[in-house]
Amino acid sequence: MPTSSKKKAAAQTFRAQQKSPHIRSSGTTPSAPRGMHDILPPDQKYWEYVLEIAMQVMRGWDFQRLDTPMIEEAGLFIRSVGAESDIVT
Repeated sequence: MPTSSKKKAAAQTFRAQQKSPHIRSSGTTPSAPRGMHDILPPDQKYWEYVLEIAMQVMRGWDFQRLDTPMIEEAGLFIRSVGAESDIVT
């Protein structure tokens, strides 16, 4: 059974998580970053076709698949190209 100090620590952690900006809702609907869009179900068959053709070409040249992060933290780009760059804004 948890001790009183463990219960207090757990309660403090819970309260801190509730205050976290990553958990709290802003009440607004998120939008995709500029230049990105979703590929919706009606268009998936076309996207899968393009990917399969690309994979066939790459396999023919002995390339292997490498998946990179879809979104990077803005701070990475701010440090390397500056806050006013098209990449960041």
